[in-house]
Amino acid sequence: MTVLTDWVVEHIRAALRTRAMVPGATYSGYQLAADLGISRSPVRDGLLRLAATGLIEFTPNRGFRIIQPTETDIAEIYALRIAIEVPAARRAARILASQQGPTSPVGDVHDFIFATIGSRQGSRILAQLRDQLLAAPQIPGHGSADHQAIRRALTSYNSEAAGELMRRHLEHAALSRLTIVLDGNPEAAANLWQRVEAPEPAGDAARRRSC
Repeated sequence: MTVLTDWVVEHIRAALRTRAMVPGATYSGYQLAADLGISRSPVRDGLLRLAATGLIEFTPNRGFRIIQPTETDIAEIYALRIAIEVPAARRAARILASQQGPTSPVGDVHDFIFATIGSRQGSRILAQLRDQLLAAPQIPGHGSADHQAIRRALTSYNSEAAGELMRRHLEHAALSRLTIVLDGNPEAAANLWQRVEAPEPAGDAARRRSC
């Protein structure tokens, strides 16, 4: 059952990447089970898993809907990713340096970082945030060069470079997606990103801590 449930989850993720499923559209769980040639139980379990990540929501008597993130959602997701992935990249480089073993990152570099630092909760949170972005505008060809640069920083044990390159990579992805959502307006995208990602003023932060 777990294997079938995983298959359902990956099928929906892949369908969103290719836009065989469309953000904002509603689909039938019964029809999905029939299309996949499996029972409704693993389909239901897979949908429940994706609902927990915020990718879909159930609609009464209709099935499930792909949740399309707003521009603010997209900015907040990337701000959260920066908050967890930049320090994770720095820590991964330090761990690799201490091990002095084979360090060639395999597979997805984001997943590799959290596997290296041994953070299951970090991996879980990252997967949830990335799931929500599947329904955001896609960026063709994005990330390949950035990923290679991050890999080089990791394999050379340069923690500061790994963190900074991860920050730039995620900021670039955020601005690219926001520009698409905001009708090709890079200035509006930059303004929104600055509002969401900008640090809280020191005075406000101090007052909040005193509450």
